[in-house]
Amino acid sequence: MMPMLSCDTMVALPEATASGQTLFAKNSDRPPDECQPLVLRPRQVHPAGAITRCQFVELPAAPVTYRHIGSRPYWCWGYEHGFNEHQVVIGNEALHSRAPKAAEPRLIGMEIIRLGLERGRTAAEAVEVMTEAISRYGQGVFANDAGVRTYDNGYIVADPREAYVVEAVGRQWAVKQARGTVGISNVFSLGADWDRLAPTAEGEAVARAGGSPAPRALIGLRPMPRRTASWMRRRWLGRRRCWTPRRGRWGCPLPIGRLTACASTWLGMRGSPCPRKRPPRSTQSCVPPRGARGRARSCASAPAPSTRAP
Repeated sequence: MMPMLSCDTMVALPEATASGQTLFAKNSDRPPDECQPLVLRPRQVHPAGAITRCQFVELPAAPVTYRHIGSRPYWCWGYEHGFNEHQVVIGNEALHSRAPKAAEPRLIGMEIIRLGLERGRTAAEAVEVMTEAISRYGQGVFANDAGVRTYDNGYIVADPREAYVVEAVGRQWAVKQARGTVGISNVFSLGADWDRLAPTAEGEAVARAGGSPAPRALIGLRPMPRRTASWMRRRWLGRRRCWTPRRGRWGCPLPIGRLTACASTWLGMRGSPCPRKRPPRSTQSCVPPRGARGRARSCASAPAPSTRAP
């Protein structure tokens, strides 16, 4: 059985909290044996011409990089999430699109978080840094010899006053300012509901759609099936009915503790975890095997069992 894992990031802005403060939260579904230390980086001043070396890409260093703390997978230059001296906080999620794998090296999604923290004094500034880096250097799925798993990315970027959702596919991106509360996970959430879009995103989306207007802002998105979204809601609602693809309908009720087994039928497992109930013997019809004509006559002529009390 494959475990059901997900990354989740959420933010509640001052108008949505009892304390009037911004609340930010994130979990990570990185491998459990992957060390992820908290790293404190001091404010630094860089000379002209200095270079910032990421995992696969080099880019010009900023004149000043701000003091920040990040949660960093031990092998990675970037962070899963972090915050800086100006109270800008960023977290990311892996997104999976149909965009083709790039041959050239690009930024890893976690490196874009660090760039935003090092160079952004507000959430809006960090978004500008991140989207510029995405457009110029790219991100997403690309070939590499280091065995690093790459993917497209979604982000929440927040400060004490405002927050933004950023979603990226390759070199294309979409941005939406958050209102009240917002949460993201490992699925695309921005369709046509965006505030800003990469200059070339819409044209590339139309081209990928074969000349017809693209239904979504970014290219090649693979929206989560309606029934999968329905299952995710049911996952947290206790005792519900599980989907069984072989039967093509909602099957037996399962308690929440067994819903992962039920959901595993979506992941390519054959069969159904729900037992098939047989009708009472008195109502069963006689269906003889092929070629058994004589047995079919005797079976059809057999009287039904009596239901009268003795």
